[in-house]
Amino acid sequence: MMDEKKKIRRRLYFQSAIPDLVLVLTVSTALCFTVSYAFHSAEPYRGDALLTAGAMLPMALALFVGLWSKRAIALSAALAAVIAIITVGVGAFAMPDGVGIFENGSLNDTSENYVIFAFILAVTPIIVFLLSRRRAFAVILLVFGMLACGFVQFLYRDFVSAGGMVASLVVLFGVAMMFIYQSYKQSVYQANRVKRASFAGAFGFSMLLSAAFVLIGLLAFYGVVEGLDLSTPEIKPFQEYRARPEIERSGATTDMLLPDKNNTTDNTNDNTENASDDAEGGNKSDSSDSASGKNENLFNGIAQFLSAFNISNWNQDYNPFGYHFPEWTKYIFPAVAGALAAFFILFWRYRRKLRLKRLAEKPYSYRVWYLYMFLIGRYRRLKMPKPAYLTPLEFAVGAQRVMLPFAEGTGGVDFIDVTDAYQNVCYGGQEATAEDYGRMESYYTAFFANARKHVGGFKWIWKFWRI
Repeated sequence: MMDEKKKIRRRLYFQSAIPDLVLVLTVSTALCFTVSYAFHSAEPYRGDALLTAGAMLPMALALFVGLWSKRAIALSAALAAVIAIITVGVGAFAMPDGVGIFENGSLNDTSENYVIFAFILAVTPIIVFLLSRRRAFAVILLVFGMLACGFVQFLYRDFVSAGGMVASLVVLFGVAMMFIYQSYKQSVYQANRVKRASFAGAFGFSMLLSAAFVLIGLLAFYGVVEGLDLSTPEIKPFQEYRARPEIERSGATTDMLLPDKNNTTDNTNDNTENASDDAEGGNKSDSSDSASGKNENLFNGIAQFLSAFNISNWNQDYNPFGYHFPEWTKYIFPAVAGALAAFFILFWRYRRKLRLKRLAEKPYSYRVWYLYMFLIGRYRRLKMPKPAYLTPLEFAVGAQRVMLPFAEGTGGVDFIDVTDAYQNVCYGGQEATAEDYGRMESYYTAFFANARKHVGGFKWIWKFWRI
C-alpha cells in the first residue's frame, strides 16, 4: 500500500513539475534578456535564448528539488546557493583583462562585464520560481515583468527591434499560463483524493487561454494607439545626443552648447565683458538682482532639465519606430479574435457532450449521482441554491413552480423525477437503471437551452461560461 502511494506521489510530482519547469525557464529567459539589455551586459550572448535557458536550467532544477518535500527545501537552498556562486564565478572568469565590475565607484555597465549577466542568470529564475508558487504572487510577477519590459523599452529605442517586443509578449504569455496552470495544480494537490489528473491537458488549456489573453491585449493596444493616432515621438520623448557615448546612459540631453576648454577666446571675452560690467558706470543689474537670481537658478535648472523632453525640438537624425500597424492588420486582428471567440464557444458547448461521453464508462448509479450534483451546482449559479436545512426532495417540491420552465423539452421529466432517482441511489440503497439515467440525461440535455431562456439575452453572455 505504501509503495503504491509512493508511486502515485512520484508520478504526480514529475507530471506537474515538468510543465512548471518549462514555464519558469521561458519567463526567466525573457526577463533575463530584458534586464541584461538595460545593463548593456553580455551583448553577444544575452539574445541567445537557448544559451540563456541552458545556463539557468541547473538553478531551476535545484529549486524544483524543494517541491518534493519540506525536508528537501534545505537541500534545494544549498544547491541554489552553490549554483549561483558558480555562475557568477564563471562570469567573472570570462571577463577580459582590464575590465572591472566597478569603475569610478559605480557599476561598470559595459558589454564585457559578464558578472552582471551571470548575476542576472542566477537571480532571475529564483524570483520567477518563488513568485509563481501562488496565484496572487503571479499577478505581482506579471506587473513586475511588464514594468521591466516597458521601462527598458522607454529608455532604449533599439530594445523593440532587438527582440524586446517578443520578450514582452513572452513574459505576458508565460505568466498568464503560470496563473492558470498553478490554479489547476493547487486544486489537484489540495484534493483529499485524486482519481485522475491531466497536467498535460491543463498545460494545453492554459496555453490556449493565455493566447486569447495576449491577443485581447494586443487588440486593446492596437485600438488605443490607432484610435488616438499615437506615434513614437509623442510617447517616447527622447532625442539624439550631442555626445553619442551618453545616449544609452541618461536617455535625454539639451541643446545647450558647452564651452570648449581648448578655446580661450570665449572665456577671455566673457571675462572682459564681466569686468566692464563691474567697472564704474558699468551695468549694475546683476548685482542689484542677486537676490532674485538665486531663486531663478532653481527654475533655470528645472527648465534646462525639462527642455530635454521638449517634443517640438526633435533632432532630425532620430529615426523613431512607429506603433502604427499595417493596413491589413485591421482585418486580420478582428478575424482572428472572432475565430478565437467562436472556437471557445464551440469548445464550451462540446464540453457538455464530452461530459456524457466520459460518464458512459461509469455505472448508472454513479452517472445519476454525478448529474444531480452537477445540476445542483448550476442551479446555485442561477441564484436558486438548495438550503442546507432542506432535504433534496423538500427542495425539489418547494422549488417546483420556479423550476417548471426547466422541464421544457425533457419529455415530461421534471426536477422531482431527477431528485427521486438521486435519492433512490444515495439514500434508498438501490441501483440505478438505464431508465433512471435516461430521464436524468434528458433533463440534463435540455437544461442549457432552458437556462438561456431563464437568464435572458445579455446576461447569458456572462452566465454561458459558468453554466
